[in-house]
Amino acid sequence: MKTELAAVNVYPQRNVAAVIAERLSQIKGAKHGVVQIPQGFQVVPITVCPEYVPPTKAKPIATITKTMGESLKEGEVVFSFPLVGEGLTYITVLHGAKQMAFGKTTLLGWEKDIVAGTIKLKMSASVAKKRGLLT
Repeated sequence: MKTELAAVNVYPQRNVAAVIAERLSQIKGAKHGVVQIPQGFQVVPITVCPEYVPPTKAKPIATITKTMGESLKEGEVVFSFPLVGEGLTYITVLHGAKQMAFGKTTLLGWEKDIVAGTIKLKMSASVAKKRGLLT
């Protein structure tokens, strides 16, 4: 089975490829060069990369903060827990002897007390009941 190269700019002799590369450079304005491949000599465009491209500034990470209102509506409860950690999407607290993680989207609001190391979580009563905080 014989396979043929589909490239158009492949020539059997180096000097022929060099002349064509020079003419393409003059006509198109972009540099062209000659590369040896198993089938012959190929004329290819040469791209010059800039010496240094500074990295782009990273966009700031959007943090979700929901402040707690002073008044509680019907069906809302507030709990205070020792704070273990806070991530982008979860708040981890210590409840009894075990850790519990609350998704920020399920909470109605929260307030951190950094000095005391506690956090107040405001959530609906149905969420608190599902998590076993209410009976």
